[in-house]
Amino acid sequence: PPSPIEATCGPAPQETQYNVLLYVLDTVRADHLGFYGYVRDTTPFLSQLATEGVAWSGYHSASTWTWPSVSSLLTGMTAMTHRTIERNFSIHPGWPTLPEVLKAEGYTTALVTSNRTLTWGGKTDGLFDYAFAQVRPDQNLTDKLEQLLRDPSSRPFFIHAQPYAAHSPYEVEAPWDSLFIDDPYYGALGDVPRINPNSSCVGGIKESVVIDGIT
Repeated sequence: PPSPIEATCGPAPQETQYNVLLYVLDTVRADHLGFYGYVRDTTPFLSQLATEGVAWSGYHSASTWTWPSVSSLLTGMTAMTHRTIERNFSIHPGWPTLPEVLKAEGYTTALVTSNRTLTWGGKTDGLFDYAFAQVRPDQNLTDKLEQLLRDPSSRPFFIHAQPYAAHSPYEVEAPWDSLFIDDPYYGALGDVPRINPNSSCVGGIKESVVIDGIT
């Protein structure tokens, strides 16, 4: 017999399993995105997407660099809690991660990235059903992502996609390299960062990522 609720309201609607795409942009500052008030139209597509969904105004990065930040995204914990603070550290097996939780609910899980930090030393092995990781160009990542999105056999899916194009070295392809070439610079430059001749970027920036003539 129907429950009292079903007798009054009818059968409960069937639960929907939404597809989930976590798209993480490496080294992109919020104050340089159009929908967060930046004066240059740097992000027309993201700005359009923001009008159709929800944009947070008080969100802060969990760390200063990739792997601890991603670990926080996947676990919901701060870096002080998960302690995944070195490049070769894996997420502690005692901490449940988003792909593992969704995999248990019948989701196909995939990692698609051109940032090798996420797969360095096999630290994300076992978290995802499928992983595609390679260096630039990001177009290869986009092609693989579209393939996964259009594959009906992968649904419902959780896909973590993380391109690398905004990260140093800043080798911008045409036409994006001259997008703001006639745009007068506004505001004070401040101190020019110190350039380090070695591979360390502590207290400055690596010499290998500096573009000739850039200030």
